[in-house]
Amino acid sequence: MVITEETAVEEKPDPLMQLIRCFQRAATSEQSQAASIAEDELYVNFADVMSKSIHISEEDDGGDEEAEVDQAQKEEEAEALRTEQRRLADRGAAIMCLMYLSSSNGEPSDMVAKTLDLGIHLLNGGNVSIQSMLIEYLQLKKDVRFFTSLSGLMSRCSVLNLEMFERQIKAEGLGMGAELAAGDDQNLNDADFTCSLFRFLQLTCEGHNLDFQNYLRTQPGHTTSVNLINCTVDYLLRLQESIMDFYWHYSSKDVIDEGGKEYFLKAIQVCSQVFNTLTESIQGPCVGNQMTLANSRLWDAINGFFFLFAHMMDKLSKNSTQLELLREFLNLQKDMIVLMLSMLEGNILNGSIGKQMVDALVESQQCVEMILKFSDMFLKLRDLTTSQAFQDFDTNKDGWISPKEFQRAMESQKMYSVEEITYLMMCTDVNNDGKVDYMEFTERFHNPARDIGFNLAVLLTNLKEHITNDPRLDKILAQAKTLLEYFDNFLGRIEVIGSSKRVEKIYFEIQEDWLEQWGKQQIRDSKNAFLFNVLQDDGGDQGKLEAFINFCEDTIFEMQHAASISAGDASDSKVERAIKQRDYFLSQTAGEQLSNTFKTGYNISVTAVKALEPENVKKSVKSAFGAIRSMTFAQLIWAGCKFVGRTVYNTLWMVFLLLATIFRFFYYLMASKEEEHRSPQALLMPDHGRLYREHSTHGHPSFDLPPTAYASANEFEAFGLHIHTEDPDVLDPNAPKTPGLSRQPSMDQSSHSPQPSPAGGLGTPLYGDTLHPSSAAAGPGISVVPPPSPSIYESSSVAGSHPLPAGVALSPPTSEFDMGAAVYEPKIAEQTASKSKGSVLNVLARNIKTIEKITLGLAFVINVILLAHRVDIGESDTGDAESTDAGEDEDESMEQIYITGVYIPYSGYELTG
Repeated sequence: MVITEETAVEEKPDPLMQLIRCFQRAATSEQSQAASIAEDELYVNFADVMSKSIHISEEDDGGDEEAEVDQAQKEEEAEALRTEQRRLADRGAAIMCLMYLSSSNGEPSDMVAKTLDLGIHLLNGGNVSIQSMLIEYLQLKKDVRFFTSLSGLMSRCSVLNLEMFERQIKAEGLGMGAELAAGDDQNLNDADFTCSLFRFLQLTCEGHNLDFQNYLRTQPGHTTSVNLINCTVDYLLRLQESIMDFYWHYSSKDVIDEGGKEYFLKAIQVCSQVFNTLTESIQGPCVGNQMTLANSRLWDAINGFFFLFAHMMDKLSKNSTQLELLREFLNLQKDMIVLMLSMLEGNILNGSIGKQMVDALVESQQCVEMILKFSDMFLKLRDLTTSQAFQDFDTNKDGWISPKEFQRAMESQKMYSVEEITYLMMCTDVNNDGKVDYMEFTERFHNPARDIGFNLAVLLTNLKEHITNDPRLDKILAQAKTLLEYFDNFLGRIEVIGSSKRVEKIYFEIQEDWLEQWGKQQIRDSKNAFLFNVLQDDGGDQGKLEAFINFCEDTIFEMQHAASISAGDASDSKVERAIKQRDYFLSQTAGEQLSNTFKTGYNISVTAVKALEPENVKKSVKSAFGAIRSMTFAQLIWAGCKFVGRTVYNTLWMVFLLLATIFRFFYYLMASKEEEHRSPQALLMPDHGRLYREHSTHGHPSFDLPPTAYASANEFEAFGLHIHTEDPDVLDPNAPKTPGLSRQPSMDQSSHSPQPSPAGGLGTPLYGDTLHPSSAAAGPGISVVPPPSPSIYESSSVAGSHPLPAGVALSPPTSEFDMGAAVYEPKIAEQTASKSKGSVLNVLARNIKTIEKITLGLAFVINVILLAHRVDIGESDTGDAESTDAGEDEDESMEQIYITGVYIPYSGYELTG
């Protein structure tokens, strides 16, 4: 046998193409066998692998770093993505997706989910070649089942179900919530599948693919035509009505709980994808799809969403814990307004779509007014808080003011009405010190209001140019006059020639930073030079166009370079500081922590009670026996060892805690009272700085002396008294006892010490008073002895109204005390250690009566316990009494006089040279 060169050079078959063809035959063959195509695990696994082979970069809308990626790098990533998509599409993967979707017959399954995922990866980025491949196959095969299957999948997509939500809440109390949520009665548990379905439809006409846009609406030549645009609108209306049911459920409640918030977020995610799909199906514009939407029930859904947005904005803005949900609703509102703007693309003057849109706005006029009022009110916040008059209320310049000051600042600016001020005060939240972070409050509401306000301004401006002589629209424009004037400088306009060969006006946002850069001197000089050169140049239109393009490129580069040089982090740091401080204080709120603790304890108790019911115990025992039967011998031994170890550990730990508690109780119960009779010398002395301020405000003048006036060569404290002397022989009282410093017996003091004189003279120096140097230098043997302890009335007169003795000067208690220095008030975020303590004290102060009752009860219980512990005190002998005379004398010499909660120990001492 002779082998020719052609046979030898024959290429080997492509295994991937053979596998895909095998899957295609399985999708188009009759399914008479027992196993259906939806249960083909091999296809599901391979579809997942093929999807992962196409690398799609995740889009971060809010990432500044992603926006600054090099253009060349973007082109490389896009080219790599197209190469990966083309490698699979050329082998029939795209056609295979259509076949499997057609064979699904509108029944959701894992096979359909993986097929949609593969189709999304193949079409991502608007791959025109794959879009053309798909539509050519559909037109050639006249595959009606593909469109009927997609329509059936849409009809089977779930929406929010309020009845199921209420049943699920009740079932969670019985321990069956997870089983109910995973059952047939689903409550938007297929949100990811629904988003994938509408994302696939969006990508089929990505990039304004007019042929596919029209093919989604009508299929010429097919026996049955399915309008997928109307099917999408029907699902959107069902979803809007279900969200409205949830709104009415929570309308009577102050706060939306976590369960409701979770379902709201799921519904918003699906709604956003549906809006994006409808927007992509009409942009370009596609006039047929625009008219289909205009004649459908889309306006009913839009009116319902306007009502939902207006009332949810009013409800959620009053509680700081609902801000995440509020932002999601505002983003959804932005998507809806983009859809409405797309409806106006390519429309003629006084067209039917514009009139229908005006009718929808008039029908929802009250809700539109609420949204306009919301945007206008919060847009003025930044002008208010950045004004100098408002900054004067912030004396500490730390961004925190009290609610009363915030209200007075708004009233003084005359920017808000009384009703608006009341509403804004309801939206504020305070920290543990009762202050408002107005910077964070401004950033919280200004940015969302700006986004919504700009989109509304673009929509109303577009309607104003399309619809003329309509008094209803003029009334809405009059109400939005302030909003339109605010965004007039930030609204850019450019005219382009559209697909209909007509000049269309496109609106875009001009950021404030761009305007600032555009007003710089170097940019103005470049602009003037360009205009001068263009007017002087006679190079014709082509030369002027090239000069204009060069000027635009150079100006963009100059603005970007200037922005990168002058960019500062001051504003960002303030915003970040405000957000961090607000999150910190929310996390430190004691009331929320206590309520969450009580709720958690209550839920645990309820769960424990439910678990101990006979039925649940039987189920637990059965499940335990079933798990034991399924274990091997080695697993049983290991489980038994772990159980014994944990039991022994927990038992020992509980015994240790119990014994430690009992021993601690008996220790404090049997402890002696020696600590109660300690010498006052060992007790902590009161704050001298505080006492000094108290004396200066209760009768004594305040002397603003410099810190150096109090410096001395020898300065110390003895028994709480500040001693000032220039005698170098005077020793420190903290040093070991020497003959230079001796104490006089109290009996001798009472007989020889002089009495205090109101007119001045030798007297006992108060805290903060300093003996005159002459008194210390008068003689080496002079004893400075205080008078006998006066009564409480005499003491109060000494501390409050006694005149300052002659020759006695006030001095600060410590050398570090600076009277001229300003008192530093730490910022609220710096007082980390005392926040939880202060919040707990606030809670205790609010519940003072309850605490009093509890204290009385505890006192009664303690007294009952102490009755069982009696000590008989016997009379001591005479010798013992005599031996304790010296100690009694010492105790008598240390008397305490209480003046407004401060004790002043009087002691005798002697200064010897």
